[in-house]
Amino acid sequence: MTTRARSFTRLVIVWGPPVAFVIFLLLLFIVPITKEIIDSHPLSFDRDAWQRWSLTSDSRDRTRTRMAEWLIQSNQLTGLSREELIEKLGPPDGGRHDPRFADWYYLGPPSLVLADTYLCFAFDAHDRVIEAYISCERI
Repeated sequence: MTTRARSFTRLVIVWGPPVAFVIFLLLLFIVPITKEIIDSHPLSFDRDAWQRWSLTSDSRDRTRTRMAEWLIQSNQLTGLSREELIEKLGPPDGGRHDPRFADWYYLGPPSLVLADTYLCFAFDAHDRVIEAYISCERI
């Protein structure tokens, strides 16, 4: 075996396992973060997908959160009556049916934030949505 071949073999033996371990760690952490970035764009509202989502869904499924972001950004909810809102999204997951308090829809467990997220609403005296927002605290 030549000196060059021995040097290469020694290099592979010494540096192979640490390099493989670093690649493994990169894949372990980069793939979920990349998925999080890809799944962070708003998604057009789909009533069936919204209502099909449940607590039993994959805990990393951000479908409802992405649709809520789209609904807010496209201003689809402001001005709706409480009945129209329920027709569009289904019954709220919580809140009180009193115009002074917000109704909310659970969006899912945490992803990069450390708290559960909720789509919340504030209503005016005529029971119309005046504000829709995503919160990490239940109202």
